[in-house]
Amino acid sequence: MKEAEAMYEQLLPLWEKIFGKNNENYILTLRNLAIVYQSVARYEKAELAFKERLSLAEKALGKRHEDYADALGGLANTYYYMANYEKSEQYNIPYVKLIKELKGAILLNMQVQSIILGCSTSKLPNMNKLHLY
Repeated sequence: MKEAEAMYEQLLPLWEKIFGKNNENYILTLRNLAIVYQSVARYEKAELAFKERLSLAEKALGKRHEDYADALGGLANTYYYMANYEKSEQYNIPYVKLIKELKGAILLNMQVQSIILGCSTSKLPNMNKLHLY
């Protein structure tokens, strides 16, 4: 993972310089870097990267786009790993609702089943209130 982290950290400023931050190469690299940070428990860095991605996706694509939803989900997972369950839920609920709108309930159920099953419902009590079907 160190190699992946180093590669994405080198690519990010390069893409910004060449294409600007609103370019899909920059945004995809930012997403990948956030996931790498998350996987090596560098949650503060993952949080910052996902927040930047959320902001860029909102500006470039709007709040009703899959990339925006993906950034919401990334933040929800990051906060969950940080044991900040309240904040995790604040991002997870709109993520689930948006994916349901964009993809439909059946595909949503397949996509987020692991998220919900992997989370203790005592830590995310409001997740039980969502109607997935």
